[in-house]
Amino acid sequence: ANATISGNEIIKTKESADVYLCISVVGGLNNTITCNIATNFPQGGSVGIPVGIYCESSLNANISQNTIKDMASCLAVNFFNAVDCVISYNNFENSDIALISATGVYYNDAVTGPQDLNGNDWLGDFSFGSFYRHDAMGLSFCDSRYHVSVAANVDNSINPVVSDVPEDCLSGPDNWFTVAGTENDYTCGGTSGGSGTLAKNEADLNLAGGGTLNLSQGYKWSSEMNLIRKFTENPQLAIGDAVINGFIQAQQNQPVTAMYEVRNNINGIEGSISSPLLSNIQNTLLQLDANEASLLVILESIDTDPNALASFTTLSAQSASMEQSLQNYLASALISMATSAAAVRNTNNNITSFDLPCASERYINGLYLETQIITPRALTATELEAVRQIGLNCSKDAGSTVYLARAWYYLQTGVLLDTPCGSFAPSMGEGERSSLPHTETESDLVLIPNPANGNVMVDLPANLGESTLLITDMWGRLLLQHKMPESGGVNSLVISTEGFANGIYLVSIQAKTEKPLVKRLTITH
Repeated sequence: ANATISGNEIIKTKESADVYLCISVVGGLNNTITCNIATNFPQGGSVGIPVGIYCESSLNANISQNTIKDMASCLAVNFFNAVDCVISYNNFENSDIALISATGVYYNDAVTGPQDLNGNDWLGDFSFGSFYRHDAMGLSFCDSRYHVSVAANVDNSINPVVSDVPEDCLSGPDNWFTVAGTENDYTCGGTSGGSGTLAKNEADLNLAGGGTLNLSQGYKWSSEMNLIRKFTENPQLAIGDAVINGFIQAQQNQPVTAMYEVRNNINGIEGSISSPLLSNIQNTLLQLDANEASLLVILESIDTDPNALASFTTLSAQSASMEQSLQNYLASALISMATSAAAVRNTNNNITSFDLPCASERYINGLYLETQIITPRALTATELEAVRQIGLNCSKDAGSTVYLARAWYYLQTGVLLDTPCGSFAPSMGEGERSSLPHTETESDLVLIPNPANGNVMVDLPANLGESTLLITDMWGRLLLQHKMPESGGVNSLVISTEGFANGIYLVSIQAKTEKPLVKRLTITH
């Protein structure tokens, strides 16, 4: 749901793939792609379509401070992206004369956003600085409102901005390529190097003035939600603007505004923990960390210091007491959060709308609040299937909730959902986009029982060959590694879960000749 891809260097060295993607992001709610370097094999006459960064259906993407060189498309933005995507301070370079129709930024059927593009540099000779491919569903770039900064030096005789369908938007096509306000100039050190100013722009006015009526159901919902968020959280932008204020007023007591408030309330549930209780939790954690460091120092002198053992025993007892206090504090915090979550759940369930975007989001919100906060438990098979069905929808039909559903389904099962929503290349299916092994039809790894209490039996597919079983937590830390011998039959292994805390784990099988198998394991004692 929220991916950060930063500090990578990707170099293509061979002519091989028909479609080559250095970084590909599909879906998600808030994605950040910063400070990466992608370089194509120089003077290679590359086969196919090498792309530096590919971004599709990302609701709020920040693409900045990247250097992309010698690609057929340095940056490709595909299909629907929301109204507040930012593309800024990137270097798009082309020195490869063998690349035909090289493009700095390529927009393919991209209907909404991004709005703000500042400080990008186009270096070298591109066939197109930016190329806009008209939306196949009939929506125009006047609805899209892409904005390219004049300072980006795109629309000139060397690197022109072109569209496959000329259109006159408002006072002319030049309005496509303007920016109101500036953005933060993010440095690759992770801090803001500028004082960016959030501003309304033509996209806001276009959408608020009726532009969302031209969008499909899911993107209408997502675009209106983003407008409400932007101008509710930044009311100074709407002062004196009849169009924006009229839109906000018309949305009062409507499902999209009610759901925006539910989203905010879900994000604020942790705020229901009282300040003294939160302080107790934080201070106890700090003291436990300090005790752990002291215990390590004592252990180093246990053979030479006659008082070390007594000190170790005293400090260990103190830590055990603090751990019990921490458990009590956390229990109280969970009670506070559960009470707050129950109130949010009631508000969520009372939103009256049967449109697919609202119904899907209402279900996901309610299920999350019920099973993750109010009464934590694993999802039932019926609930998991409902999440799967929402995840199989296209975002243009069901809005942003499909990305939450897909992320949740993956965390529950280790399976990436293949969707029928199309792809940037007609010859390339959704499941072929990446080399990730987890597809819905591959999961031959069986865990019995799941959720597990004392033991879990791992059944492997027949004729798997020599393999290694790995168990990691949700932070990627390796907790168990076990080599499995080659066998012509079904391998079974019983693992004790007594040493594992309650929580969620990933069980994976790595084999030399097969794709990895991954399953999610829930442990509840």
